[in-house]
Amino acid sequence: MAVYLVTYDVVDPATDQTAVAAALEENHVDSCHMQSSGWLIETEKRSSEIKADLAACLSRKDRLFVMRLMTRVSAHNLDDDGINWLKGKKIQVV
Repeated sequence: MAVYLVTYDVVDPATDQTAVAAALEENHVDSCHMQSSGWLIETEKRSSEIKADLAACLSRKDRLFVMRLMTRVSAHNLDDDGINWLKGKKIQVV
């Protein structure tokens, strides 16, 4: 399984932001909501599949970024839940 960072910006006022969060939680059981529009997820899916899952919730104006994390990340003021979640996935936080 791989760990991904998923971030999004809802620009279109017609987009239901709760639908995006619900799709992340429903499609990826092991997740951590680390920032207002930033999630960490562990999944067997590829980034293109994650994008496809979420595209149905977003308009053409909204933005989405999906990136696979490797073994080490840097963070500033990330809460303990996020740090502990990453460490549990064997990702070093510096």
